[in-house]
Amino acid sequence: MDAAQVWTNFNQYGMNNLGFGSTTKEVQAAIRKKYNDAGIRILVSAFGATEFPTSRGMNATECGTKLGHYVNDNNLDGADADWEDNKAMERGDGEQWLIEFTKAYRSVSPNTILAHAPQGPYFHANYYKNGGYNTVDQKVGHMIDFYFVQFYNQVETKYDSYEELFVHATGPVFAGTSVS
Repeated sequence: MDAAQVWTNFNQYGMNNLGFGSTTKEVQAAIRKKYNDAGIRILVSAFGATEFPTSRGMNATECGTKLGHYVNDNNLDGADADWEDNKAMERGDGEQWLIEFTKAYRSVSPNTILAHAPQGPYFHANYYKNGGYNTVDQKVGHMIDFYFVQFYNQVETKYDSYEELFVHATGPVFAGTSVS
């Protein structure tokens, strides 16, 4: 079960009897307050390694707008765009999709957190014909609060040692993408 499904309907999952309130909105508000009081923010993550919105032909503006409304309507502090559509980035249409998505999200949810979780190689500007995440950052980086750069599970042998992760990554896509 997806945690976001539970968050949007505590009553359906029998979690409205936890002492935080009797409605989903009351439970959301009480839980968010507890976390926020402890300095913790609650974000929902969109997409991931099994959802490829660009390659599936999903409209970036609609996706960003829907995610922004979801955050606003469900008492969340923000969202994390875990976009991993490798084929779209390689084709050269990923950058524009992410730019439009980010602008749409910000248009409906301007005062919330927006993080992006790109894979490390996406910042390899010379590998992607439209600049990869460097282009995204140049165009809408000011709208992104921070990046959760993914330096893990990238093919079998990349970012699997100190040397690969921090000193010098190798391979055509990974060269120049180590943390340093």
